[in-house]
Amino acid sequence: MSDFVKWLNGEMKTRGWGNNELARRMGVSNAIVSLVLTEQQNPGIDFCLGLSRAFKIPPETAFRKSGIFPQVTEDKEAETQLVECFRYLSPTIQRLILAQIRAAYEIKNEDK
Repeated sequence: MSDFVKWLNGEMKTRGWGNNELARRMGVSNAIVSLVLTEQQNPGIDFCLGLSRAFKIPPETAFRKSGIFPQVTEDKEAETQLVECFRYLSPTIQRLILAQIRAAYEIKNEDK
């Protein structure tokens, strides 16, 4: 079983979803979900976009898990997740978070 299918099964189990529920939330047929889960078909861009909507995760996460985008190294994982999540925040919340990061950076530089 591929890492992607293991991840997908785990995400479905966490949510208590079966194939039919995932397909419904993705807006695809149950057959497509079954083909991917049984590794008879590779997940494509449309499949991953449907997953991101269904799971409410950044598309980049689904693309990385599926192998469409390359995996990031462990030391860059937190940075990648931060950027992916930041994009989906409202402009007001983005400004607030950016101000907090700048303040933390200034404090770090004062400690030198």
